[in-house]
Amino acid sequence: MLNENFTAAQVEKIVDKKIKEKIIKPRIEERGGIKKAFSNLEEDPIWLNKQKGIKIKSLKVFEESKVEKVRDGYVKTGGNHHALVYLDSKGKYNESVVSFWDAVEIGKFNISQGGKPYPIINRNDNDDLGEFKFSMQINDLFVLDLKHSSNPVEENELDFFDIKNRSAISSKLFRLQKMSKKSNGTFEVHFRHHLETTINRNERVLRGITWEVFQSNGYLHRLEKIKINHLGTIIKVGE
Repeated sequence: MLNENFTAAQVEKIVDKKIKEKIIKPRIEERGGIKKAFSNLEEDPIWLNKQKGIKIKSLKVFEESKVEKVRDGYVKTGGNHHALVYLDSKGKYNESVVSFWDAVEIGKFNISQGGKPYPIINRNDNDDLGEFKFSMQINDLFVLDLKHSSNPVEENELDFFDIKNRSAISSKLFRLQKMSKKSNGTFEVHFRHHLETTINRNERVLRGITWEVFQSNGYLHRLEKIKINHLGTIIKVGE
């Protein structure tokens, strides 16, 4: 999220080099510094396309995790809090990764507006990225390659709430283990089968059985997000 606390180091680590060199750096030079360039963005927005009314409100930054003191403890400010997944009109999946520190800023803004920090996750559609589909956080559960339907027709469709399908779903049920945004812009997501306690990714033959990794947004269509209760029963499908 862009604000006056954005640093020079973060500017250098902006993933989109075109935006960095042609929009952000010239604005900083024109305004006389980062603080002036990124303050009062509601009245003085940063335009990606002024004719179409497209503003730049946040930027993807590649940054190693760092530890900062907050109150009586320490937090890793560079870690990712969650990712938002969208589907655009061309059928392409897009993602927006929200760092821990951005999540804190969202919570602080929510408190200033309504007295409560939530919701941290913005489930609204995005004009640039498309229709919101689901969010992703560490330990979220996803069924791979199967889709829920109360009236299954296609080969990969099952009624997730039908108890007789529990075994088939279990074999395809994975937990999100970690996710990262690489310096080249690649969104990488690692999954572990929900019954596995340790993973050896050198065992390539077990990929898709005990572990999986996505290194392209083109694979995100394979995911069906679910929630379970303490008994392991599916209580919700989707966001």
